[in-house]
Amino acid sequence: MRHWRKNLALVVAVASLGYVLAIVSLAQGWPPASWVLFVYRHAYHRDWDQVDVDRRHKEKIRVGGQTEHDAMTDPGRVISVASLQDARALRERLVRSIWLQGKPPSGPPDEIIENYKDDPDLNRFIALRKVDKLVSHQELELDVTSYLMWPEQPNGRVFIWHQGTSGFFTTNASAPMIQALLEQGFIVAAISTVGRGTNPQPIVVTDHGPRRIVSPQDFYLLKSKGPILNYFYDPVIEILNLIEQRGYGDGRCVIMGGVSGGAEVTLGVAALDPRICLSFSLSGTYPPFLEGKDVFMDPRETELELVTNLLNLYVLAGLGPERAHYQIANRYDEYFFLNGPGVLQYRDQVHAAIALLGAGGQFVGVLDEVATTHEISPWALDLIVNTSLAFVRSGPRH
Repeated sequence: MRHWRKNLALVVAVASLGYVLAIVSLAQGWPPASWVLFVYRHAYHRDWDQVDVDRRHKEKIRVGGQTEHDAMTDPGRVISVASLQDARALRERLVRSIWLQGKPPSGPPDEIIENYKDDPDLNRFIALRKVDKLVSHQELELDVTSYLMWPEQPNGRVFIWHQGTSGFFTTNASAPMIQALLEQGFIVAAISTVGRGTNPQPIVVTDHGPRRIVSPQDFYLLKSKGPILNYFYDPVIEILNLIEQRGYGDGRCVIMGGVSGGAEVTLGVAALDPRICLSFSLSGTYPPFLEGKDVFMDPRETELELVTNLLNLYVLAGLGPERAHYQIANRYDEYFFLNGPGVLQYRDQVHAAIALLGAGGQFVGVLDEVATTHEISPWALDLIVNTSLAFVRSGPRH
C-alpha cells in the first residue's frame, strides 16, 4: 500500500513539474522539447506518416545560396531579389513551376450562380444583401466552391478571404472575420482549400493506389501527374479574373487575407499577381530555418520553397506602388511550435529589401500576443479590418 501511495505521489509530482515547465515555457516563449514536437506532429497532422513523401524534400529547399546559419543570424543575406528585373524573373519562374501552360487561367470560375439561396446558413450573416455561388471545375473532380457575398452598403472594394482547411464559413473561426468585413462594406469572396469545407473529396488513383483526397498533404501523391499548386491557386486567380472582367469594385486593387493554409495561398497569390494590392497572412507561412526539423510538410509552402525561399516571396508580395503584405504571427501558435516571435528576426530586412528596389510597397511583420493558439484573435481581426479600411479611405490606386 505504501509503494502504491509513493508511486502515485511521484506521478503527481512529475505531472505538476511538467505543467509548471509548460506554463513557464509559454510565458518565456521557449521552444518546446522534442517530445512535445512529436506529440504536436501526430496530434495535429494525422497525415504526416500516411503520405509517402520524400523526407529529403526539405533538404532540397534553397535559402538563396546561403546556409541556414546565415539565414538565422542575418536573414537579409538570403534575400536574392536585388532589382526589379530579379523580381520579374522570379515571378516568371514561379509561374512556370505552377502551370504547365506557362501562365495562370485567364477566365472566371466555370459556374456563376447569382442570387444563390439554396444554403440558408449563409443568411446568418447580417448586412448581407445577396450571395453568388462560384464553382471552379478542376481535374480529377477536385472542384472548389466559393461564395461572393455582397454587403448592403458596399465601399467599392473586394476582399478575398481564404479560410484554409476549416469547415463551413458560418460555423468556424472565419465567421467573425467575414461578418466584420461585410459590416464595413467589403464585397467578400470566401473560399476554402480544395478538398475541405463544402468542396468534394473524390477518390483519386494516386502513385500509391486509390486515395480519397482530404488534405493538402494528399496532393504529394499526385506529383507524377504534374504540378500540384495549381489546384490551390486556380480558384483564387479565377475570382480575380471575375472581379476585374465584371467590374466588381476595383479589379486592379483587390485585398486578400487568409488564415493557416489560407495564409500560405494568400502569400503565393500576392507574390504572383499584382492585382492583390493589400494582403494578410495570418498564422500561416514560416521560413524553414525557424520552423525546426520536425515541422510537417505542406505543399502550399514547400512547392514554392523548391523555387525560392519565403523571404523572397515576402518581398514580391509587398512590392509595388501602393502595395503591402502583412504577416501576422501568433506567439503561442502550436502549429509553429511556439516560434511566432521569429517574424521579428526578419521583418526589417524584408521591408528594407523592398525599399531598396525603389518601386514602392512594404512588408509588415507583427506578433499577435493575444491569440493563445492557432486562431484568429480579436486583436488580429481588428488589425486586418482597420488596416483594410484605412487603405480604402486612402483613395483609388494610381
